[in-house]
Amino acid sequence: MSDSFVVNHSDKGENFNELLDWNYEIPPMFFPLFSAKPTYRSKYLYCEAEEGYQFFTEMYEFLEKHKDKVFERPDEFVIYKSKILKEVEPLGDHYYLSGEIIFSIHLDIRVKGLVLAETQKVYAAIEKVNEQIKAAVACDDIGKFLGITTENGYACQARSLAEWFRDENYMYGYAPLASIGDPSEAKRDDFEIYTENDKQGLAHVDGKIITEALYDEIYDFAKFCDFAVVKLGDKYGYIDKKGHQCIALMYEQAFDFWAAEQYFSDEGVVTSGLYRAIVALDGKYGVIDEKNNVVIPCTWDDIDVISEANFIPDFYSLKKNGKIGIYDLDGKEKFPVIIDELHLGDVYKEFLKTTYQVRGFSGCLWARVGESWFYLNNKFQPYGHGLHVEGDYKPRIGESVELKDGLKSEQNIWLLPVRNDAGFWGLISSNDDILLPLKYKNVKYFDFPGVQQDKFYYQANGDGWIEVYVVGKDLSVEILFSQKCKRIKPLESNVIEVTAHKKGLFDLDKKKYVLSPKYDFLIVLLLGDRSGFIFAKDGDDLHQYDPITLTRMELSVIDLNQALENSLVNIPKTMISWFDEFKYKASTRAIAEIFKNHDDSNFIAENLIGIDFSYPLSIYCSAVKIFNKYIGKNIDLDLLDFRRMELLYKAYSYHYKKQITDEKKQEEMGFFSYYTAYMLYAKFDTSSEDDGGIENIKIKIKEYLDIALKFVSNVHYLYMQISEFSVYATYRLEDYKLCVEYANNLLKIIPLRRFEYEAREPKSNHDFEHLEKLKKIEDLCHYYLAKIYISPLMTDYTLAKKHIELSLSLGTWNVYEKKYMYAIAVENLETADIFMPVLEDFDKMSIELNEMGNFWIYVRYLRAYHEYHDRGDMKKARILIDEGLTVNATYAPLINLLKKIKEQNSILRKLKGFFE
Repeated sequence: MSDSFVVNHSDKGENFNELLDWNYEIPPMFFPLFSAKPTYRSKYLYCEAEEGYQFFTEMYEFLEKHKDKVFERPDEFVIYKSKILKEVEPLGDHYYLSGEIIFSIHLDIRVKGLVLAETQKVYAAIEKVNEQIKAAVACDDIGKFLGITTENGYACQARSLAEWFRDENYMYGYAPLASIGDPSEAKRDDFEIYTENDKQGLAHVDGKIITEALYDEIYDFAKFCDFAVVKLGDKYGYIDKKGHQCIALMYEQAFDFWAAEQYFSDEGVVTSGLYRAIVALDGKYGVIDEKNNVVIPCTWDDIDVISEANFIPDFYSLKKNGKIGIYDLDGKEKFPVIIDELHLGDVYKEFLKTTYQVRGFSGCLWARVGESWFYLNNKFQPYGHGLHVEGDYKPRIGESVELKDGLKSEQNIWLLPVRNDAGFWGLISSNDDILLPLKYKNVKYFDFPGVQQDKFYYQANGDGWIEVYVVGKDLSVEILFSQKCKRIKPLESNVIEVTAHKKGLFDLDKKKYVLSPKYDFLIVLLLGDRSGFIFAKDGDDLHQYDPITLTRMELSVIDLNQALENSLVNIPKTMISWFDEFKYKASTRAIAEIFKNHDDSNFIAENLIGIDFSYPLSIYCSAVKIFNKYIGKNIDLDLLDFRRMELLYKAYSYHYKKQITDEKKQEEMGFFSYYTAYMLYAKFDTSSEDDGGIENIKIKIKEYLDIALKFVSNVHYLYMQISEFSVYATYRLEDYKLCVEYANNLLKIIPLRRFEYEAREPKSNHDFEHLEKLKKIEDLCHYYLAKIYISPLMTDYTLAKKHIELSLSLGTWNVYEKKYMYAIAVENLETADIFMPVLEDFDKMSIELNEMGNFWIYVRYLRAYHEYHDRGDMKKARILIDEGLTVNATYAPLINLLKKIKEQNSILRKLKGFFE
């Protein structure tokens, strides 16, 4: 699946029949499908299909009503409108939207709730556009509709609806539909070229002859074209798909026809109303159309078709006597045959000359006549003599937009920073507008995240001055900022950071400072929704400002630490020492607030050096380091480390209580609780019951585990580790009821995890490792559940037997004890003819393994007991007892059973004597 949004039909929560999966986006013509009230299931969006389809249909009916004003080929739109409505017609009760794939490119989607939050943001952008579409349709205002601008985000690019619907890549919304495949592929007829008597002909694949084998060679039919080149002798011509020779064999060379104008017919096939082909006669080249009309006479030394220019129409480059001219596709001269060199420049592609270096850029057409270099605009008119395109040419203004002179551009317009030979910079457009005069030391484009792309911002550096200009889509130019300063830096929402002797923030929209230029240092970290951090240092004072209102707010050292860690600002060395001292003081104050006990404060001063107790992340990371020292390594616990962990937990809990609604902090609190429970359990064996230490530890461990399992999402990779430890620890702590709860919950989650790994194709080594780990965890859960149900406190032999059978099926770990528990469960559930063979097998295995301890001696007793009581075989019972007593001569059950057998034998002997 590609890195894109996915739109499917959905029925009763089941998603099927993919509708859309297109180029990293949802084209806004499909937004109306999601106009009904949204339902979020987990992290995905569902909208009622009937209402969405009705609005979608209304929008296309509205466009058809105004088709002549909107589309260059209105009849073609009508054809595709009917196709689109048919393809999109709902098959289920909802349309389903998932953006998880594309979110994963930018975000850590494992974070709990993040995908849902991003999905809601996407829907908010969709809803905003839908409301504007409804308003335009309601008042029957096509101008208002076409002017609706989409936001630049996950859902789509920032463009007007006019651009979306006129962009041929989308074909009015038909191209993105998943079921139609690639609409640019022409329907191919089933032709084949056959050979007979060293000549070639054309036939259907079923063998039906279309044309006799008359030609030396028949070339393939060109894409989107009904004509093929044929050769006979030294002459070339063309045939059509019916085998007719549509152009006689008259040319010395002939090349494929191409459709100079492509569009879709009502059969969905790419056709053309304008075909062209290059041919040669008498050693010279020319161009013909499909009826063999001469478009350009065969008088040229060479002809190339140029179609790679970004903002210039396709054209012919013709050569004669070493000179180059330019003709359009209709054969009309656009530039005389006087050009010595003609290039489509590439980024950083260098053309070295004897006196200076010329640089072009991708799609920029530039030429040399004699010693003069110049550019050609989209009307093939020369401009920019001696200028060199430099820097970033990213801004592109779409075609068919209103320009400042009231005209419309026929081609895409690019904005080009340029310099002259004297080193002065300016800004021009690709259709020959001088936007900024060539008087600057540098001109560069800069982007504002989240700002609509109908404005383009440029920084122009003068002699000690910096100016900021905005260029509109109509190529209007406005100055927004002009001041003597060292540098500026673009931030979020049209705010720039200005550095002179001091620093400040300037709002380009308001054309004024929003933070006076009086600060020694600024830390500005603005996020997409205008959240973030702004800190300003003035002497020894540090101020914090609200990122939305830019008003002064109470200083938060937590925010400062986060800003310092995430900001890309290069902090000067003098500032680093100042911030370190500032944070040290903040940490000292935090320690005094959190820890009232002097022993705690003294311990921190000696054993937790370098940790910022005013910053939760610093506390958390320190705890992780301690935890990682012990996890899975069987290292004896250092009591100093445990003391460190206790104090860190107390400090983090103090901060957590202030941010209890923060989901990220909740999850970290869950991890922290797990780390502390793990460390506390490691201390369990060193504690004494004399002071009630063990009972207190048991209570605390269970409290920590409860917090961990509550706050850590069951989709997080650590959840399985925490749950596994919880099962193990609660069993060891003899809280069997809680252990059963944890184990059963884990057994519900394991199949879901297993399905995730098994469904992946192809599987990685990590997938196989995870599957093996899940198997071991599942085995562990069944094993402890069996032990609990076979114990005197929660005896249930039926459940014990069930879980031990499952455990035995999952692995050979601890198989001896598993077999013992199985034998005990069976002995308590089944009749002697069933359980006796099980007891015998365990007895035999014990002897083979030389494992004749308590398990074996008890099973030996059970065998002897049932041989005596159930089978009445006292002799065999005596043998089993004697062998058992050889291993353990003091085992009371065997001694008592032997005594009972001897007493019965004595009675039997007396009775025998009496009757004799």
